[in-house]
Amino acid sequence: MRRWLALVAVLLLGAVGCGDDAAPEWIPDLDAQMYPEDNPEWDIAAALRAVDVCALIPWPDLDQFGAVRAVGTNGIQACYARIATRTEGHVDLSWALSTPPLSGGGIGHDRRIGAARAWLLSDTDNSTPEEIERTPYRYCALHVELPPGGTVSFRVDSAKGIEACSVAERAAEIVLREWEHHPRQGDSPNTARTSLTGADPCAVLAALGIGRKGSSPGIQRCGFRYRGERIGVGYEYDTGRPPADVPPVPDPSGNGYRSNYPLVTVGNRTGYRSESSGRHSYYLPLGAPVDLPSLADPASPNQTWTPTVTIDGKDQEIIAAVGEAVLALFD
Repeated sequence: MRRWLALVAVLLLGAVGCGDDAAPEWIPDLDAQMYPEDNPEWDIAAALRAVDVCALIPWPDLDQFGAVRAVGTNGIQACYARIATRTEGHVDLSWALSTPPLSGGGIGHDRRIGAARAWLLSDTDNSTPEEIERTPYRYCALHVELPPGGTVSFRVDSAKGIEACSVAERAAEIVLREWEHHPRQGDSPNTARTSLTGADPCAVLAALGIGRKGSSPGIQRCGFRYRGERIGVGYEYDTGRPPADVPPVPDPSGNGYRSNYPLVTVGNRTGYRSESSGRHSYYLPLGAPVDLPSLADPASPNQTWTPTVTIDGKDQEIIAAVGEAVLALFD
């Protein structure tokens, strides 16, 4: 999941506004103005969560790009297809839904996919011809505005000789065609069914006694204030174990080393936490690990993925309280 988010963030910086992953530094007295109770993104997020994202590009349509090796979930409302072309090389195609509207601007180009507005960024936009010649692959990123609001994002990595942006634009045409059929969760056999399928990250607000006013909704992330603290709750598929400390981190006491990702227990779940710029992030498992073939890595053939809630804030006591409320939704 983090891989997909990193790619979108790097390639489409400036193309869209704050997304599901954004964590703006809110000012308390401006929260209600920035996020009013009638914010249309509440309805947009609910509509997008109800869509079976893998059903937006049916398997027979993927066949036009080559022999399909794998299709499946690779994140929250995200799907991935690994395709080996009939001529040479491969095509890696990812598509995902997000709530922020398309804004354009920055590096890239305006496009029209049918009647829909779009923003395209290719390797030719941020690499020299010499750099492109040295790389063994091509890439393209495309954001397309969806009719009810929100966007669908495409990322294509392809072997040389295959026009990645042509693949992205053709994939976008298919998605817009299928969008008219309103595919619902469960329509595609390639979508993994987990505890996070269609789950609302803002569902915890009711348990905490918080209303919509001043809260920021999203498909996979919800932002709000609780006990005066700015909190972010997000869903993702995690490896279920802390990242490796590379390089090792010396302990401030001077006695050996400490982990950047110490274990933490909230309720009956044990996960891990990290810290950056005074804010803590808790990663807590929500259920048993699941197999996501679309994220398979030959270097780690037995890797599974754990439905996980991430909670970030400054006060760990408040983070833990929010964590207990979220975990209760899944018990």
